[in-house]
Amino acid sequence: VPDRLHYAIYSYYIDRWWVRVIKPGADLHPIDPTNPYAARKLIELIRSNKKCVIFPEGRITVTGSLMKVFDGPGMIADRSGAQVLPIRIDGAQFSMFSRLRGKVRRQLFPKIVVNILPPRQFTVSPELRGKNRRKAITSHLSDVMQDMTFDTSPYKQTITQSLFEAARQYGMNFKIVEDIQRQRLSYRTVIMRMFILANWLKNQTSPKEQVGVMLPTSIASLLSFFSLSLIGRVPTMLNFSLGENTLIHTCKLAQVRFVLTSRKFVEIARLEATVASLKNHVTVYYLEDLRSELTIVDKLKALFSSYFPEWASRDYQKGISPQDPAVVLFTSGSEGFPKGVVLSHENLNANRFQITSVIDLNPQDVLLNVLPTFHSFGLTGGLLTPILTGIVSFQYPSPLHYRIIPIMAYEIDATIFFATDTFLSKYALTAHPYDFYSMRYVVAGAEKLREETRRTWLDKFGIQLHDGYGTTEASPAVAINTRMQNQIGTVGRFVPGLEHRLKLVEGIEDGGRLLIKGPNVMLGYIDPETKEIIPPAASFEDGGEAQPGWYDTGDIVSVDDQNFVTIKGRAKRFAKIGGEMISLTAVEMRLQECFPGDNYLVLAAADPRRGEQLILLTTGDLTSSNITPAFKEKGISPLLNPRKIYKVLAIPVLPTGKTDFGTAKKMMEELMSAEG
Repeated sequence: VPDRLHYAIYSYYIDRWWVRVIKPGADLHPIDPTNPYAARKLIELIRSNKKCVIFPEGRITVTGSLMKVFDGPGMIADRSGAQVLPIRIDGAQFSMFSRLRGKVRRQLFPKIVVNILPPRQFTVSPELRGKNRRKAITSHLSDVMQDMTFDTSPYKQTITQSLFEAARQYGMNFKIVEDIQRQRLSYRTVIMRMFILANWLKNQTSPKEQVGVMLPTSIASLLSFFSLSLIGRVPTMLNFSLGENTLIHTCKLAQVRFVLTSRKFVEIARLEATVASLKNHVTVYYLEDLRSELTIVDKLKALFSSYFPEWASRDYQKGISPQDPAVVLFTSGSEGFPKGVVLSHENLNANRFQITSVIDLNPQDVLLNVLPTFHSFGLTGGLLTPILTGIVSFQYPSPLHYRIIPIMAYEIDATIFFATDTFLSKYALTAHPYDFYSMRYVVAGAEKLREETRRTWLDKFGIQLHDGYGTTEASPAVAINTRMQNQIGTVGRFVPGLEHRLKLVEGIEDGGRLLIKGPNVMLGYIDPETKEIIPPAASFEDGGEAQPGWYDTGDIVSVDDQNFVTIKGRAKRFAKIGGEMISLTAVEMRLQECFPGDNYLVLAAADPRRGEQLILLTTGDLTSSNITPAFKEKGISPLLNPRKIYKVLAIPVLPTGKTDFGTAKKMMEELMSAEG
């Protein structure tokens, strides 16, 4: 460093022995970060062209992640007009001097990396004053630190490299994953079994081949995924819940010829007929049969490999790039046949680092994953993130066990839980108020979080649900609410490293169609005809030239001045009535607000007079005579009144918890046709 630096230090530490040791050789300036007046000396110091080192969190981290950012540092940068040079010190959290004893495996000589990023100049609107200005500048500083945390993370790795690094960092003997077999496996055991399966699979498959994985959320699914990644095959996660026709369609789309599954799973899930049909198109292999084919030599070879994994995998990993396909997932198919989404190693790694840059996860956490691994939320959030971040996870095979899952959360002392609104509302009905006592984070995604569900969890369990938003094409996380930055009614702020644009939509004033670009955005879709990967490209205006790398989410959103995202609805879920654009999602929210307790789905049908009309499917006993006065009392536009109302036994949903719009539309058409 060419100049002598001045260090702002929390006054609480000034009398510590280690501060007294370094004090003679350093210029220390004790300040109280809670006192805004304490910053005046530092502002004067910086204005006199001195360089000052400030830790915006005001303390050494005790979580291993970014903690609260005080207003003082941002105010100092703003008042002094100084540039900010972001510096990240990574690895010190594993030293013997860290405050993370019991949370991480501390080492005598950890590898410490100092990343220095380009300087930034903070710019805030001159119209902002007082509290609002401090809030804006602190938010900006927090964004810089989150972006720095992500930008300096090693996301340009293969999944296999990330697994080996995690095992080395947290300890080969650290027991990391468990499922309903109730045998928690260490990193070493996971890696040993991964080599056993990989050594067998390399003789059954070809390099870069798409290999089907048809398994529930379990250790078997985890091992299949990592084994295929190790030898350069592409796991293709098959959604077995959508029926044999869709399953066969997805296999053909991804050119799958070999499928891994489990005989026990097929029997329990009653998929015998589905597998029988599938065998006419692909080779189906039951993992239970592998045991009889293994020799003592195979097991000893895998055991040896677990002690020297980088060396043992050097031939397998040759030629595999972080930009190569790592997995094929399929969209939910809620609006038609599923699309094949190809994600790279970099996509998956980037998204898990984006998640951990904003959520404070640590090895003391226990993550309960009940979401299927054929769903991007379950794969990235529930399976990959914990094992690659040193977080113990429990892989549970089905989200539909509404009575068992709350008990399981209580039994394993789960602290992290991901689910959809549909599942969360079901768990709340059956759970004891103490079942979720240990939860730190419960994140809802994949569908709209209803206010009724949020209120139930807060009243019954004292837990604030954190709403998030994602899409399979983004690996999947796009935005999320956190404990530090949370705004009810939104899906949170964009994850670090993600660019966004809003495309103008006729009739929508507050918001637009969301386009995104970033290292977590997919390689592309599989073309149904050529089987080639079609990279994402989207135009910023109608008729404009498509910009490579940009993905059009098809969602209409608004973004406020703090970058909180509010979902208005799918572009396909808007109806044009009398020249006005009406959000079908907004109508459903209004109905929930006026008549809580029942389920509602609003669809659009052609209308010869007004262009389109609103059709309501509901499990309740609503009629126009109920809705019209209720809407009028709350000042809701008459355009939001459904033209026709049909009572149904249940709103159709997919196994992932999302609404099945295809089935719902057919149901609506049949009801309208029967009515004449």
